[in-house]
Amino acid sequence: MSRKGLFLFCGESFREGFSDSRLRDTSFGVQNQTESSLSHMKLADHLKSLNYDIDVAITTYATPNEEMLKGFYKNIVFANFKDTSYMREVVGINAIVDTAIQTVLSNISMDKYLFIFICRLDLLLKDDLFPLFNPEFTEITYPNIMSIEHNDFNNTCVSALFVFIPRKYFYPFDNWEGLRKNGINILDHHSYMKLVQRGLTLKDLNVISDMIYIANTFQLKNPLYAINSRPEGPSFVSAWSNRKYIRETHTVIDI
Repeated sequence: MSRKGLFLFCGESFREGFSDSRLRDTSFGVQNQTESSLSHMKLADHLKSLNYDIDVAITTYATPNEEMLKGFYKNIVFANFKDTSYMREVVGINAIVDTAIQTVLSNISMDKYLFIFICRLDLLLKDDLFPLFNPEFTEITYPNIMSIEHNDFNNTCVSALFVFIPRKYFYPFDNWEGLRKNGINILDHHSYMKLVQRGLTLKDLNVISDMIYIANTFQLKNPLYAINSRPEGPSFVSAWSNRKYIRETHTVIDI
């Protein structure tokens, strides 16, 4: 019998430009979104080959290309296109993800899903990610570490572009209050620190790649993904590349 997972895509669609740009729905944006959405379904198809059925939820801004966007995906169980801004007192992907989580959890039951994969809509998922993407991850899992200052988890930065969350973390246990109460903390550069403060431990957190990469792929190319609305940067940046994260000791070493 197939097992089920949920992909939640959120943020701006058909996007063009850098972090300070709100330009959307251009011909360039359509091309980029097409490539990104097709890569999302390529991952879903890969998981289908592993006997996982993937449902899709989408929360984004209103767009004249709504039907095109929905046409890229199979098994859409929820889609929300907002006319108003996602931004609240917190500005950034955290607020967008929190709103998406609250909206989706209020409209669909999570009981049938073994995991939720939350991802920016404008993210291109690369082929190298697919064999590393384990639908049986037991920890909350991010792409990679960006940095650890002084080998202290309180100063750990993660790439906050996507996150894999196993079913266990949907619901409260011990001092953890569940996903709904932690939507604002789940996809943030400082999620390690915030989630430990909210009741988890470092054993609950993981990364797919043990190499160190800047989150913004305009600054440094990442083998797992690209922010597809902007050019990719170099494959080497001094002080970032050729460094490795050792999860067992939570340290960074030069290689």
